[in-house]
Amino acid sequence: MDDGFGSALLRQILNEPLLLGVILLVGLLGVLACLSLPKVWTVTPPEFSPRIRISMLDVLQAKALARSARKANQLGRFDEALAAWQTAVAHHPGNLTYRRDLLETLIQQPNLAPSLIDRGIFTAVSLLKLCHTNLSDLTLFARFCETNSLNELALYTFFDRRKELDLSVRGSLLKACYRGGDSVRFQKIWDESSTEFQSDPTLVLFHVAWANLWGPIADLDSNTRLLNWAIDNPSTALLAPCIHELTVRISSRGGDRPCF
Repeated sequence: MDDGFGSALLRQILNEPLLLGVILLVGLLGVLACLSLPKVWTVTPPEFSPRIRISMLDVLQAKALARSARKANQLGRFDEALAAWQTAVAHHPGNLTYRRDLLETLIQQPNLAPSLIDRGIFTAVSLLKLCHTNLSDLTLFARFCETNSLNELALYTFFDRRKELDLSVRGSLLKACYRGGDSVRFQKIWDESSTEFQSDPTLVLFHVAWANLWGPIADLDSNTRLLNWAIDNPSTALLAPCIHELTVRISSRGGDRPCF
């Protein structure tokens, strides 16, 4: 009787395409669920420690969080974007794009809390380990250091490799030396790249300020012109004390004092 009932049920299922499709779909979803839950996907390079494995569910969740983070970034919702990026990285630690976007989000936000600065440093260091310290990520880390006035960290990380780096990173190092009062390394970086630095008026102004603080002023007229440019340029607000000191020094030597 049981065999007859089973055969009848099987015939009914086979004769009902919709019911058969539902059963197959449920079975497929069950198989997919079993495959997606175990953390079997290695997402870090062989030499990276600790080795990190994730599940397919982690990948899907990270993608959804990344979409939410990008939307929050576009709407200017920093806290939402930051939380989404951090969670996306937690679900998929090996995704370099998520780490870069998290770091970029932190760079765009002024006056970070110390805990977020620590988060940015950890993210940048992990990123460099994962991507074998490529140039674009070094530049991203340098921007983070400059934005948050991490002068000692920038010099520690980049100074010995400065000749490998592009002009923007070397410029960031020059500023870090100035801000940290490191006259010797400032002069060394400037001497190595002075020709290229001359194309950036901000870096030239840093050199003028450095010359005022730690060396002779060679050309009063040139310095006066640069100071006039700096006074009208908000990007050089950090140098306001040095600009004032330079104007006083130039005036005492007989130069024309710029108008404020």
